[in-house]
Amino acid sequence: MQTPPADTRSGLRILAVSPVYWPCVGGGERLLGTILERLVERGHEATVLTTDAARHPDMFGTTGAGLPPREARNGVQIQRIAPGGGFVGKVARRVNRMRGVHRSLQAITAGLSEGATALPSPLGFLPALLRVQADVVLTANWWSAVPVVAAYVANTRRIPVVSLPLLHIERPWATRRVLRRVLPLCARTVALTPSEAAHERSLGARRTAVIGGAIDAEWGRSADGVALRRRHGLGDHPVVAFVGRQDEFKGAPTLIRAMRLVWQQRPDARLMLAGQSAHRDGVTKAALEALVPEERERVVEVDDFTDAEAPDVFAACDVLAQPSIEESFGLVLIEAWMMGRPVIGASIPATRDLVNDAEDGLIVPPADPPALADAILRLVASPETRARMGERGRAKVLAQYTTSTMIDAWESLLLDVGPVLRGRQRTPPTA
Repeated sequence: MQTPPADTRSGLRILAVSPVYWPCVGGGERLLGTILERLVERGHEATVLTTDAARHPDMFGTTGAGLPPREARNGVQIQRIAPGGGFVGKVARRVNRMRGVHRSLQAITAGLSEGATALPSPLGFLPALLRVQADVVLTANWWSAVPVVAAYVANTRRIPVVSLPLLHIERPWATRRVLRRVLPLCARTVALTPSEAAHERSLGARRTAVIGGAIDAEWGRSADGVALRRRHGLGDHPVVAFVGRQDEFKGAPTLIRAMRLVWQQRPDARLMLAGQSAHRDGVTKAALEALVPEERERVVEVDDFTDAEAPDVFAACDVLAQPSIEESFGLVLIEAWMMGRPVIGASIPATRDLVNDAEDGLIVPPADPPALADAILRLVASPETRARMGERGRAKVLAQYTTSTMIDAWESLLLDVGPVLRGRQRTPPTA
């Protein structure tokens, strides 16, 4: 049999490891998908190891959602693993519950054992991680132990690791002891904002780079906010939008409480909650249930919209209010700016890095409904202010946060980390 010629393309074999990926997406997952898909377009190969999760709750079960174990999306190969870690994961969790075992394991492993017994479990990922052939391992979403353990294993195999932790530095999980052990092992650590980069360095990250989120320069050119308003009976009412995961940390309940104060002065205003219906938590549901009937009629839910419909959502609103108290970037803010809409965010490091207060948006204290209501009323009352802030925000996005610029930075970083490629026999970056 004739030996096939070696493939001499200069593309990288990239293995990405994340606890969640398409079709279960949030801002971080969309960012990772964009990075990988655009790198594939440039001739690189990309595979994602992720959990079998169609929605966030699936990650914290043991069996998964029953999605295909392997499939491809826009050139990216996806390999899904049951979140429970199989039989080994089940045994590990049982042993960990034994008296004294948990504390002893934590002391011995400096936090690594906690990941093995938590959900989603990295144990099911180990067979693939131990045999995979890749030039670079990109680990994302370090709130979970899955990418942390993957980074540790790849380092022991001498495969360069690039971390994209997406640290929500306001949360306790972003200072876990295990991060101090594993982050210094990474060849590069990428932050989305200067504040996150400083936090990564405080945890021992050796070489950090700031590469923010991004959006296509042509994004939203065909947006039809008028049609969406018509479908949901919004008419000419002032519309305040929230887009994304509707939970306490993202600030959805705070916004609902703020709108009750707004409605005392502007009963014509409408609240649009847009996102995946499965990602509306109990606190948000309780805040909605606390509304009196006339208030509840002023709330419109735009559930489970597609990526193609996303520009319509932003085009249909007058103001984006996103008072999240945990962010690594805030992709929805630049999406709103691309539609020329002003934004309101909570005063946390990531938002302060992105929004220039009183220039392209407003920043309010975290978890403060009265302050948020005042900011909403200010913007609802002034079309001129909204237009000015929206225009400045859009100019900022086009100058700093376009996808082509982001992918240039990512490609340069990954090629710098990866080995010499030309003239080498290639195998796919999957197990």
